[in-house]
Parts: sequence; C-alpha cells; structure tokens
Amino acid sequence: MKNPEELVPMDSPIFNMTDYLAAILDRYKAGAITRNQAVTLLLDFMADMGAAEEGRFGGDDGEIH
Repeated sequence: MKNPEELVPMDSPIFNMTDYLAAILDRYKAGAITRNQAVTLLLDFMADMGAAEEGRFGGDDGEIH
C-alpha cells in the first residue's frame, strides 16, 4: 500500500495520477484514514489538478495562486 505523502510530488514529470488515487483508496480500505480524510484528499487533488490546467498551481509551495 502506497502512502500519498511518500509518492512523487504532483509537479514532478514522473507523477502518476493513478498511483496517487490508488494510494488514497488503499489507505481508506485499510482503515488508516477516515472517509472524511479520503474525501478531503480527493477534493484537494481535484482542486490542484484543475489549478494546474489553468496554470495557477504554484508547485513547490503547494498553494493555488
């Protein structure tokens, strides 16, 4: 089971979206995170991806500009 915090950063050229989403699901199924935590991680991920498409994602600092 992969830990989302240990995966390649989203701004990395080798970031794998499927692995990141699978890691969130794996952690939820294993009981390592609650449903609310899993939903929050997914919503944050979706917001970051939307911001990246619009060129508003800052990358290293993890903030949306």
